[in-house]
Amino acid sequence: MAVLVAARPLLQHFFPMYLQAYPILLILVLALVARSANMGLTSIFNSRGMYSTITRIAAINLCVNLILVLFLTIKYAALGAALAALLTEGVNTAIQLWCLAHVTQAHNSPVPMGVVNSLTANRG
Repeated sequence: MAVLVAARPLLQHFFPMYLQAYPILLILVLALVARSANMGLTSIFNSRGMYSTITRIAAINLCVNLILVLFLTIKYAALGAALAALLTEGVNTAIQLWCLAHVTQAHNSPVPMGVVNSLTANRG
């Protein structure tokens, strides 16, 4: 988040020719935050051995991203591509949270204990 605060003054002082890219940078910082959350969620699915679920989610994300990039870059150029990345990561987060809630509800346990219980139960 320091990038959000410091980016504009740093760009103005050191790289004024890139100042027009500041809005794109802000959007990509937000996309990076969502991407970081998605990596943590993906590791939960991987720890549960749910590789096919992650593969399906990745396929959906690819389709969403292609559609968003095609439509948004035509109208908004680089800003549209950044928006497509942010929206794709948002969809990815929503899908993973929904799947995780569905899986944990089926096991009737919260996420951390659900992961621990499923890993120990399958070894017994």
